[in-house]
Amino acid sequence: MMLVAIGFIAFAAALIYLTYHLIRKIKFKDKILSKKLFYPLLIGGLILMVMGDAFTDGGTTAKLNQEIEKNEELTRQIQSLEETNDSLKSELEELTSNKKAVDDKLESKESELSESESKIDDLNAELEDKTGEIEELQDENASLQANVEDLEATIASAEPASSNTSSASTSSNSTSNTYYENCTEARNAGAAPVYAGDPGYASHLDRDGDGIGCE
Repeated sequence: MMLVAIGFIAFAAALIYLTYHLIRKIKFKDKILSKKLFYPLLIGGLILMVMGDAFTDGGTTAKLNQEIEKNEELTRQIQSLEETNDSLKSELEELTSNKKAVDDKLESKESELSESESKIDDLNAELEDKTGEIEELQDENASLQANVEDLEATIASAEPASSNTSSASTSSNSTSNTYYENCTEARNAGAAPVYAGDPGYASHLDRDGDGIGCE
């Protein structure tokens, strides 16, 4: 009876240790089952229970062999559980690796998106600058067009005045009829710069209005 009790305690201790190991392995995957502790408890416990039962009840060798076979079956089941656990561990490692690859790819795409948004902001700023330059050029063009219209009006008013000038004095006619259409013509005639009161002076030659034309 004592052998049965000792064997049962050893067998129960082996099962408790196996349960504890499986629970610990869920948290710490590198935990390894201590075969030196587990198998002696398991096998020894079974043997002691069988032997105690044989001595107590007068069991036969056949019963002992049957218990040994049960023990071997349990051993095979334990090995199968360990293999399943290793397989699950490999799957977990593969999933972890795949997750890391997906995270890296997502981070790369986010970086590309941020770079594209930065380029868009730069292009918008450049577009605003160009729009401002275009508006300035349009204003300048309008101002130049107004100057051209003023010059055309000046020329139109100067032509009738020159046709009504008295032809009595040749030198007087020469002086009053002197007209330069532009500064190039005045320079070619050797009259540039043309001062206010000089023959050929006109407002269209003096754009800044300081009394000196074709500076």
